[in-house]
Amino acid sequence: MRIGFSTSSFYTIPKVDTKRAISTFRELGCEVIELSASQPNRIEWLKQLKRQDVAGFSFISIHTPNAQRMAMLSKKERHELLSVFVDASQRLKVDCILFHPDEWLGDYSILKEYDMPVTIENMDCCNTVGTTGDSIQEILARGDFKMTLDLNHCYTHDKTMQLAHDFYNAFADKISHFHLSDFNEALSADEPAHWHNSFFRCKNNIILENIPSFDKPIILEESLLNGEEAKIELEYLKIFFNKIICQTKKTPECKRKF
Repeated sequence: MRIGFSTSSFYTIPKVDTKRAISTFRELGCEVIELSASQPNRIEWLKQLKRQDVAGFSFISIHTPNAQRMAMLSKKERHELLSVFVDASQRLKVDCILFHPDEWLGDYSILKEYDMPVTIENMDCCNTVGTTGDSIQEILARGDFKMTLDLNHCYTHDKTMQLAHDFYNAFADKISHFHLSDFNEALSADEPAHWHNSFFRCKNNIILENIPSFDKPIILEESLLNGEEAKIELEYLKIFFNKIICQTKKTPECKRKF
């Protein structure tokens, strides 16, 4: 199993830049990483990032700004931003550039105008596009796109998590990676940590118990206070996943290492 974090997991920490976040995750032994480029007007770090800065990761994705932020850009600004992603994808040799589906993409032909590996994420209950199998199927049929399966987003629609399995069964060969995070339902829905929290803190295990496969890279998209919390989260997940796999294999000597 390959697991790592999105750099957005450190968004609450003042003055922690992306390079420092990358170094922290590398030191923790993460094999995969997602670079969060969520602010269209704060993208200089991505332009300056070098291949050696992300060396050692077997899977790299870049998360583009959400649909609301992309929709607010002018045509010129959008072209400039998409060109930055094209350049970064080639310079850093990334595996995929992640987009949220929405109206600004139109018929999605705009994404085919730029030479970059595109993945489309399924959306949560606050959205109407990209939330069902039919919707994702329609989007993927419009280009050579992959899909990012966000299990937290599935949970917002279906607390039995059957939706996650339905997505996987329909699009397994198209899935680039999984997004994982927990809920803190004690917090207001206006707070980001309500939607993307850590499992060691919230222990909403039904999401973890319903990961369809361990063959895809797993990106943790959470709210962490520091590198120590990231370490605790990895240890919690490794123990939890080891139990799942051992129960599946039903062998008492099972001691699979991640």
